[in-house]
Amino acid sequence: MLLYNNQGECDSAAICSLNEGLKAGQLCIYASVFNGDKSHLSRISSKITNYLENIEKGNLVIVDFLPFYESAKASNLAPFKQLKERIEELLHKRISEGKADKALIFAEAAGFLSEHCHFDKSIELESWWNDAHFEWLKNKLNITVICPHPITVLNEESNLSAKNQIGNVHSLTLELQKCRIRDNNALRVLIVEPEKDIQKVYRAYLASGGVDAVIVDDIRKCSELLFSPSDEGFEVVIIDTHLQNSISYAIELAKTIKNSIPDQRIIITTTSPLTEVRSKMTSLGIAKEDVFVKPFALSMLLSSIQARMH
Repeated sequence: MLLYNNQGECDSAAICSLNEGLKAGQLCIYASVFNGDKSHLSRISSKITNYLENIEKGNLVIVDFLPFYESAKASNLAPFKQLKERIEELLHKRISEGKADKALIFAEAAGFLSEHCHFDKSIELESWWNDAHFEWLKNKLNITVICPHPITVLNEESNLSAKNQIGNVHSLTLELQKCRIRDNNALRVLIVEPEKDIQKVYRAYLASGGVDAVIVDDIRKCSELLFSPSDEGFEVVIIDTHLQNSISYAIELAKTIKNSIPDQRIIITTTSPLTEVRSKMTSLGIAKEDVFVKPFALSMLLSSIQARMH
């Protein structure tokens, strides 16, 4: 879930995400409720790398999502199911052609429902996206969905419950911020995270908060950096429990770090139940406040990193 302050900020995030996806050779789907507006599409297209060429080659698909929004408002998700099938067909075709096996979808309908306070419909749609994502994972299809929502609406006191419900069906919640900390105040953090998409989100978001994030995807690379005599060290090490799809690897890594560097602060991220993880980590001297269960707001993680450094 991407939380934005205004439409310009949302559009910029879409452009950045699409350009990154196209650069990586991914299938990119831009599904905006404003794509039926020629002036909007003209403005966006001028900032997307090789816009017409990527459309012609099938790398970029533009979807007018306003009719989808209207259908979702009426609890009719049939158009979304048809879009899902289309995306799967396109991705399978690309894989058969030897292209990258990954797709990125920037989908605005649920956020537009939130903006107009149709929260029950937004939650219904986001739950459908969540189910679709689990199905893709089960079928080993690498498809990422970015769902932008207006933070100004969701942060109103009467809407906080809806915000939490929407956030609970996302892997991560990212709040776009304009504030930055000076570079000379940057905190150095080592992140061990196997998922490439989450790595990108961490890098972009933490940099905006003055954090110098070094990101690796396995235990060996983490150890090489952390225990290198020439390295200046890290204020925090963030470890995801799904290294090699087993929590035991994360536990062993945390234990090794604590044995070698007892004062090293470690933060754990996980999708496992809190009761299952927290007791194992506290036994290693990791504070219970330093166990973050996905989905969580990256603003909370950044605040935690910054607060404990002062």
